[in-house]
Amino acid sequence: MKRLIGIALCLTITAASFAQVTEKQIAAADSIALRKKYIKSNRFFDGLKERSKKSEFTNFIVNSIVVNKDWTGRGAREASKKLTDETRYFSTFEGKEIAAIHILPKNVYGDTTDHFIPKLVNSVHVKTRERIIRQNLLFKVGDQLDAATMILNEELLRRLNYIADAYIIIAPYDEEEDKVEIFVHSRDQWSINAAFYEKRAMEEYRVSVYDENFIGIGHRITGGSYFRLGNPVWSGYRLGYNIHNFSGSFFDADFLIDRSYEESTYMTQVKKALIKPSDYAVGFLYQLYEGMEGQMLTDTAYHIKRQIFDVWGGVSRHIKNSKQNIYTIGRVTNTQNIDYDGYMSETINPYYRSPLTALLSVGIYSESFYRGSHIYSFGVSEDIPHGYKLELTGGRAWDEYANRNYLALGWSAGFMNNFGFLQHSITYGSYFLDDFTPQQSVFSAGIDYFTNLYKVGKGHIRNFLYANYTAGFHRLDGEREKITFNNNNTLRMLGLQRETYGLSRLLFRTESVYFAPIYFYNFRIAFYGFCDFGWLNDNYYKLSSHDFYTTVGAGFRILNDRLIFRSIQLQFGYAVINPSHGNKSWIELSDNQRMRMMRFTPDVPSVIEYQ
Repeated sequence: MKRLIGIALCLTITAASFAQVTEKQIAAADSIALRKKYIKSNRFFDGLKERSKKSEFTNFIVNSIVVNKDWTGRGAREASKKLTDETRYFSTFEGKEIAAIHILPKNVYGDTTDHFIPKLVNSVHVKTRERIIRQNLLFKVGDQLDAATMILNEELLRRLNYIADAYIIIAPYDEEEDKVEIFVHSRDQWSINAAFYEKRAMEEYRVSVYDENFIGIGHRITGGSYFRLGNPVWSGYRLGYNIHNFSGSFFDADFLIDRSYEESTYMTQVKKALIKPSDYAVGFLYQLYEGMEGQMLTDTAYHIKRQIFDVWGGVSRHIKNSKQNIYTIGRVTNTQNIDYDGYMSETINPYYRSPLTALLSVGIYSESFYRGSHIYSFGVSEDIPHGYKLELTGGRAWDEYANRNYLALGWSAGFMNNFGFLQHSITYGSYFLDDFTPQQSVFSAGIDYFTNLYKVGKGHIRNFLYANYTAGFHRLDGEREKITFNNNNTLRMLGLQRETYGLSRLLFRTESVYFAPIYFYNFRIAFYGFCDFGWLNDNYYKLSSHDFYTTVGAGFRILNDRLIFRSIQLQFGYAVINPSHGNKSWIELSDNQRMRMMRFTPDVPSVIEYQ
C-alpha cells in the first residue's frame, strides 16, 4: 500500500495540472483516495519548502527528485556549489515524533524516461528493493527525530556502492504539530562492472566481473579468473560474496576464494563497525594464504603459508549535552607463518615471525558532514566529514624472538574556513623492548585541502593540495627499512626504479580542476592540470636537490554518476626532474574512482605502517 501511495505521490508532484487542484475540485471528484493523495502531496511540499528555507540545495532537490529532471536532464548541473551544513534544516523538527516513513527508490535513470539508452539501462538494471533502503535507516516509526541522526543517515545511504544519491525530506504529519513523516528518496547507480588487474612481477593478469547490488538486495557477488600470455593461458578462479547489513543488523559478511597460478587465498570475515555516536563494534577475520614471496636481502623467492586470526570489539558513548563521543576498541591478532624456509632472526626478515598482538585504543572524537558538489565528482551530493579525533593506542606483541610493547598517538581534524576546506593529521607510533629501546618507529603528518568553487565563464574551477611527510626511525636490519613513492603517496606520471628508497619522504600534489558546462546523457567532463613535487632522503630534515622530483601534466575526466566506474581519466604528463632516471609516462588511461576523504569515526586499532 505504501509503495502505491509513493508512486501516486510522484505522479501527483510531476503533474502540473494536479498541482493546481483545489479542495473544491477534490470534493467534486468524490474520491477519498484522491483527497488523501492531495493532502499528502501538500505535506510533502510543505517539507520541501521548509528545506528551501534552511538549505542551499533546494533547486537541486526539486530538479533531481520532484520534477525528475536530474534523472534525464540538466537539473543537477546547477546544484549548490557551497559546502552546506544542514543541521539547521533538520533541527527545525528536533524532538518531534516520527509518525510515518515513506521509501521512494528510483532506477538508474529515474522511473520515467523517453530516451532509448536510459530505458535500456533501466530495463536491465534490478532496482534496489524498498526493504533494503529501510534496513539502512537509523530511525523508525515512533522515534523522536534527531537532527544529527538524519545527517548521518543521509551520508550512510550515499556511501552505499549501489546508491548514486539519496535525500531525506521531512513534512508535517496531518494536522498534528508534534508529529512528522519522512520521505526517503534514493537513486540507484548501475551496479554491474568488470575489473582488470595486472601483477607486473609475475606477468599475470586477473579479469573479473562483479555486481554491487545482486538482484537488488545490496549484496556484492564477484567471479573471475587469471591468465598469462604463455601456456597455460587460463588458470585459477576468483569467487567472492559480500553480505551487506544482514537483515538490518548492520553486520557485514565477506567470503573470498582466490586461486591463481602460484598463489591461493581463502578469507572469511564478519564485522560490525561503529556507526552511531553511541554504538558498538565487533568483528572476526580468518585468512589463509599460500604462495611464493621474494626476499629483501637475496634475489630468492620462498614458499610461504600464512594463517591469520583477527578478533576485535569495542564501544563508543556520546557525551551528553555535547558534540563529543568517547570510545575504546580492543583487538587481538594471531599471525602464523607456516612452512617458511628462508633465513630469519630477531632483526632479519621480521615479516615472517609469527606474532600474537594485542592492541587497545581509547580516544575522543566528533564528526558531522557538510554536503557539497563539484569536489571529486559533480551531479551528485558529496559528503565532506568535519570534526576531529584524538586517539591513544597501546599494546604488546609476543613472537619467537622478542616480546615488545607498542605505543601510538594520533590526531586528525577537518574544518571549513573562508578559503576552503582543510583536513590534517599527525601520527607517531613505535615498538619498545622491555628496556624501553624503540624499534620500527614511524612518524607521519599530512594535509588535504581544496578551495572554494569559483565561476569561470559558464563552468567552475576548484584547486586542490595534498601534502604528506613520512619518516622511519630505529628500523631493523634486513627489513624493508626504507620507503619510496607508492600507493597514494606518489608523483603522477613517474615510475621509479625498485632500488630508489629513502628513510623519509616529502610529497606535494597540486591540481586545478575545471568543471566544464558540457552535458550529454549524464556524461560530464572536467579538465585538470597538475604539478607534483617530492623528496626521498636519508636525512630527516635537510632537503637536498639530488633527491628532488617534479612531474607536470594535464588531462580530462569523463564522469557519469549513473555508472559504477564513475569516471574515465586520460592523463598526459612528463617527469621534469627525475634524478633516479625512473620510467617516464607520457600518457595514461585509468578508471578514476570517486574519492572519499578521511573519516573521524574510530576504526579497528592497528600498527602505523611505514609505507
